[in-house]
Amino acid sequence: YPLCERIMEQLLYTGQDVTERMDLLRQYVAEGGRTGLEGAFLHRCAYSGVMENQPIHRYMIHDMLRMEKNGESLTDLCRIAVLQYYAKNRDAMDRAVEEAVKRMGSRLLERGIQLPVLREFARLIPGAEFLLDKTFVVYCGTPEEKVCLYWRPLSQKGGSEYRSARMPHLYEGIHAMSFVLFPGESLQYFIAREEEPKKRLGSGVLKATEADPANGGRYGMLY
Repeated sequence: YPLCERIMEQLLYTGQDVTERMDLLRQYVAEGGRTGLEGAFLHRCAYSGVMENQPIHRYMIHDMLRMEKNGESLTDLCRIAVLQYYAKNRDAMDRAVEEAVKRMGSRLLERGIQLPVLREFARLIPGAEFLLDKTFVVYCGTPEEKVCLYWRPLSQKGGSEYRSARMPHLYEGIHAMSFVLFPGESLQYFIAREEEPKKRLGSGVLKATEADPANGGRYGMLY
């Protein structure tokens, strides 16, 4: 596998998109390549999927599951990618995948990485049920960025003055804040860098997340 290894290292070194080179990963794994390089390749694939919204290849997810099952090193970004994949592909889950999702989600919560995708598996991941009542704003940027969220409640009379707070950096450039909104409540928001408050990076309106009382949300009975 030396040639395959050199190509993979070159792709990672130059920062190229590796999501279309699953052929290299398949060959490298089949030939018994180093798990360190394999993990780095998977991390870059996960970055493309989570941070850049690129399609996540099924083989990449299966390889992450294999590494996790074998107790090999796996980054939290890979764990997030796995959860996002199965949130969109529930029919592909079996008992083994459910157990892996439970372990990965629990690890993310232990590290304080609270993201909306965890709500999708509230029945599997202990502690994720406490996220069911929260509505999230997530910004994907860089770890160095100081990003602020500006928000104000909306009513029939219009919006009030904006409040602001720095968005906590959770992991690898993922910044997130959450709110508990009751039915009928909504918030208008925008995101900006701390040093450039007038340059908006994103904006929108938050509304209360619809809850299923069976999921156990604290305010589920209000729906």
